[in-house]
Amino acid sequence: MVRFLFLFLLILIMGTVSISKERAFSVAEIGSSAKFIGLGGIELSTSSAASVFHNPALLQGKYSYSLSVFTTQLFNEVNYRNLAFSKQFKKFNFGVGYMDARVVDLPTTVKLTDNMGSYFDITGYYDISFSLYKAAISYQLNNNFIFGVGVSYIDNSISDISANGFNADLGLNYKYKNNSFSLSIDNIFQYYDLEYSNDADEAYPLKATFSYLKNFAFVTPMIQYSLVQDYLPQMAIGMLFKYPKFSFLDGFLGYKSDYYLDDYDYKFTLGLGLNFFGVNFHYAYQKSDYINTDNYSFFSMMIKI
Repeated sequence: MVRFLFLFLLILIMGTVSISKERAFSVAEIGSSAKFIGLGGIELSTSSAASVFHNPALLQGKYSYSLSVFTTQLFNEVNYRNLAFSKQFKKFNFGVGYMDARVVDLPTTVKLTDNMGSYFDITGYYDISFSLYKAAISYQLNNNFIFGVGVSYIDNSISDISANGFNADLGLNYKYKNNSFSLSIDNIFQYYDLEYSNDADEAYPLKATFSYLKNFAFVTPMIQYSLVQDYLPQMAIGMLFKYPKFSFLDGFLGYKSDYYLDDYDYKFTLGLGLNFFGVNFHYAYQKSDYINTDNYSFFSMMIKI
């Protein structure tokens, strides 16, 4: 069974360089939690309900219930939020999640000319919304391997133009002693496009992500490498710091490559976490390249019971 899964996932990975279409934006690219963002967007950084947005195999954990809540504002106008819940049933773990990014009251204008010259007048306002619904299930194949499957439903709107579609993801997690390796394949249904009401369409990019971490007494280093169909690969490194005598507190650093047009933009993040009786609060800081915003601050909460 494990050999078959590896062969199937390998075939999908090879497909990341085979097809070229207009690339659809996924709101999940922003990140699922402050901890996830603070550790450079590495999938292995989170093993809770928030994993439903990235790698379904990572839903498995030492808990019965998990709840993740995250909200922030980008560029002083983009309101972003997500909510995820998961439940463990022996070897199975089931999770659901919702996230969206919205901008409201954007003006529409028209150019007018009179005897004083030309000027622009506001004729109305419109909203932009990107929404994602997720459901996933993971199964523990044996003591080392966990396999996961997730489905996505996308619902976007730009003024009076709307789009919706669906796709699916696969995930695999291998654990051995203090080592953990994960692999995720996003958007495996390459014959489905995101279709807009104005007859335009965008393709879901096939994406393969490899992550690895090793647990030491005081620090957990982690790395990640992603292949994105017809686009530049992405890389990330992260460091999680813990001191056993202060188990309620952890710190983290992250550094990753991101996209800026057709080139790279590199981002450095850092953050802190407070953990009390299964309730985790996380904060992450990221320097902004946006001229009107000096930095981004991210806050999230996670509950594991």
